[in-house]
Amino acid sequence: ELERQAILVTAKEVLIGSLKLFAPICPFITELIYENLKRPFGLKEESIHLLDWPKADPKKQNSKLEHYMVHAKQIIQAILEVLFLPAVRLYIFVEASYQLFSS
Repeated sequence: ELERQAILVTAKEVLIGSLKLFAPICPFITELIYENLKRPFGLKEESIHLLDWPKADPKKQNSKLEHYMVHAKQIIQAILEVLFLPAVRLYIFVEASYQLFSS
């Protein structure tokens, strides 16, 4: 029972936090989802747009992970830059066309 409660609390926190972040981008969808969650989760606020913006919890921040993510972002950015060079794009197109039509 304790594990089930922990799962529900975490699911609620993640779901409501995600809705808050998506609300400016998809206002109607997030509002509809929020309206459907109000009763089961016991939410008091009338609208998702009236809730406070989520704040980062310093206790949950992982500086080592953030450091790794910066490097991962740089690697992905370098790969994408190479992929979008005209010669590489042409090679990918020709290779994909060959594989498509040789089957």
